[in-house]
Amino acid sequence: MRFGLRRNRLDHQECAALIAAATTLCAAAHIAWKLDRVATDPGFVTLSERLQEDRRQGRTFVLPGTARSWFPLRYADPDAALALALVLLWAFGTGPVHGHGSDRLDHVDIALWHLRVLLPPTAHGALPAVAAAYAAHRASLPAVAGADDGVSRR
Repeated sequence: MRFGLRRNRLDHQECAALIAAATTLCAAAHIAWKLDRVATDPGFVTLSERLQEDRRQGRTFVLPGTARSWFPLRYADPDAALALALVLLWAFGTGPVHGHGSDRLDHVDIALWHLRVLLPPTAHGALPAVAAAYAAHRASLPAVAGADDGVSRR
């Protein structure tokens, strides 16, 4: 038996639930999007800004196919990677939120909160793997100038 190893593969049920959660979020936030497999990836921050602007202007957001490789996960349905990317891009665009006391919630916290709410309990087993993947992605982002802790990512 192997204990203590983080699982990095999402099964069909978890993938379907993640796709449904992203679909619900997109419907609620009025996000129209399409995948462009050959589009250049301008970077996460720029994509998040484009998503927010396209949403405000009622335009269709173009997600580059490279978004499928942002997270160190394997998927039974590769479209789940796009769902995770959309949720995280949207959360990044909402900006940091101050929680209780001095807690500051960043885009990863916001994205995970929404997934917890939108996913059925049967898919919550995927959340530790998603949290680790989101955290790894956050660590790859450049620090934002002027952030109050010097290393915050927006």
